[in-house]
Amino acid sequence: MRHMVISLSVALALLASDASAQSLFDKLQGAIGSVTGQSGGTSSGGGLSQSDVTAGLREALKVGTERVVSSIGANDGFNADPAIHIPLPPQLQKV
Repeated sequence: MRHMVISLSVALALLASDASAQSLFDKLQGAIGSVTGQSGGTSSGGGLSQSDVTAGLREALKVGTERVVSSIGANDGFNADPAIHIPLPPQLQKV
């Protein structure tokens, strides 16, 4: 249960923030700091341990990957999603 809460928190933090505001590394570092109660990502005291945070991040990546693969792998999952589909340039559409 603890890993699920961590996973969801990290996933929501990554999805809710603006991608152009900061790099992925900065987002992960901030998420780890908010979970552990520190800015550097290490734990001392009442926060979560480094291994707990690592396990939570791995679980979040696993769940996110599974959802994306199932979404894109569905019928027209890639072609019908304008957020990920890259259309052909107009010059090539004639071919």
